[in-house]
Amino acid sequence: MKLDAQLEGDALSEPRLKGNGSDGASPSSRDITEKAMEALECLRRAVHDEFVKKAKLGQDVIVARNGKPCKISAVEALREIDPNHEVLRNTEYEQ
Repeated sequence: MKLDAQLEGDALSEPRLKGNGSDGASPSSRDITEKAMEALECLRRAVHDEFVKKAKLGQDVIVARNGKPCKISAVEALREIDPNHEVLRNTEYEQ
């Protein structure tokens, strides 16, 4: 798809870029942005769930700090992304 693709549609409908997709039109940038945001939220949930699981098991996780890998406890990592999580209220998991 060219960056200077022509828009099709009228002023009242959402414009679509002409492309070489199966239906003759590629997705709009808004569609791509919505899908990217859904994917990002899915990844955030997966990381959160993994931190919870590792915190319950007393394990460590590797995170990026100042662009470098750093090993910290999952409890500490979970505290940074979700300070009010129920796992953190249980003193058994506190370190």
